[in-house]
Amino acid sequence: RYIAGLQQKYTQSGGVRPFGLSTLIVGFDPYTRIPALYQTDPSGTFSAWKANATGRNSNSIREFLEKNYKESSRPETVKLAIRALLEVVESGG
Repeated sequence: RYIAGLQQKYTQSGGVRPFGLSTLIVGFDPYTRIPALYQTDPSGTFSAWKANATGRNSNSIREFLEKNYKESSRPETVKLAIRALLEVVESGG
C-alpha cells in the first residue's frame, strides 16, 4: 500500500509519473508467514493476486497461469513459473 500510495501521490501532483511502470511485489504476512503477491501500476492502483505477470507477453503468461495454477508446495510453484516462461519462449513470444 505504501508504494501504491507514493505512486498515486506523484500522479496527482501535476500528472507526473516518475515510476512509469507496473510492479509485482512479493512479501509474507508477518503473523501467518503466508506469501502475498501485489501488483501496482503507475497511477497508484494496487491489487492482490495468487499468480500474475507483467510486461511483454504478460497476457500469454496470465492465460497459462489461469489454466494451470493451483495451491501447491514451493517446488511445484517454481516449476509452474518455469513452465509459464517456457510457454512464451517456445511460442516465439
